[in-house]
Amino acid sequence: MVGPNDLVLRLSLSLVLVGLLAGCGEQTVAAPVDGQTQRQWMLELEQLSPSTKAKAVEALGRFTDPPLDVIASHVEDPSRSVRVAAVRALGHVGPAAVAHAPALATFLESTPEGPDARSAKALRNAAMDALGALGPDAFKSFSHLLVSESPALRARAVYTLRPFVRELKDGVNTVMPLMKDEHAVVRREATKSLGAAAEGTQDRRASEALVSALGDPDGNVADAAAIALGSVGGSADREGKALADLLYNHRQSTRASAAFGLGLMGPEAEPYLRQITDLLKNDNRRVVRIQAARAHFRISGSADVALEQLEKDVQCGDTGLCRDAIKAIGEMGPAGAPAVNSLITFLDQAAMRGVAAEALGAMGPAAAGALPHLDRAATAAGEDGPGRPEIDQARSLIRGD
Repeated sequence: MVGPNDLVLRLSLSLVLVGLLAGCGEQTVAAPVDGQTQRQWMLELEQLSPSTKAKAVEALGRFTDPPLDVIASHVEDPSRSVRVAAVRALGHVGPAAVAHAPALATFLESTPEGPDARSAKALRNAAMDALGALGPDAFKSFSHLLVSESPALRARAVYTLRPFVRELKDGVNTVMPLMKDEHAVVRREATKSLGAAAEGTQDRRASEALVSALGDPDGNVADAAAIALGSVGGSADREGKALADLLYNHRQSTRASAAFGLGLMGPEAEPYLRQITDLLKNDNRRVVRIQAARAHFRISGSADVALEQLEKDVQCGDTGLCRDAIKAIGEMGPAGAPAVNSLITFLDQAAMRGVAAEALGAMGPAAAGALPHLDRAATAAGEDGPGRPEIDQARSLIRGD
């Protein structure tokens, strides 16, 4: 039953849409999205169905000249699904929607409990990702949260700025104070953001802070520091040695992260290739062997040793680890072609065909032998089945279209 408030809401929205549509008469018509024009999608916002409205809001965010005010007006919609769709749509628009950053920033501070907690978390996460997509001009809308009394808010803020931290005036110094935060969750997010701020720069301030964080009492912080340190880079005898010292740590995740970090350093980490090879062949944990294989290829430039082990580890019962092994093979590009037959077997599995196809596509023409199998996988997947986009892309890359 439609109440009087619903009728007023619909009438108000109709008047807004009529005004907006009337002003569109002389504008260039944008290309349709999902088969409908912008005007058609806007008219669908008058529907009472939350799912219909959410779909319309999301579609409006994908137009080249999206109606930002209309999208933003649904950030406070009574339906959670519509609110989430509006937030994501603004994020999809990117920096052009930065004027609406303050509205998105309010969701970072939302911490309801009870039955609304799950919905609030979904909306909050969408808002953090959207603010990150809006770029550095969005930072002022939530920068105050970096010094909030709440550790949860500090963690959310330092996570949110990560996508654009390198574009800030001094991203390294912005993040640095949080590296010493008393709460591990804040230190972990700060560590990741510091790595992003100084990626590839060999910034001494960042690397010293990250080397120190390798000894953090919280294992998750130490693991994040190992990966971040590798991404920042440095010298073999300083940053490289700090990571190599962790290759035989008692925690498997730390060994894996240290190997991954050394791999990110590339040939600079060559002095530690012997230890990486030892892990690759002898560690008793598959996750460590996979990361060591990735590191071996990145450091040595040779795929032979890494592929030999990855082809063994790709045949496992753990879907997550199998995916990691397949991705590691794909990262080798054409050099991973000797493993084509191993990857082909995964094209028959709906849950795995997408990642397998993506790895085969990364090999380009060197994976030509997989084409008949990809064709059969496409038939099995149907037009919209799991893995179909990756299959189509792989066939195109292999054929050189």
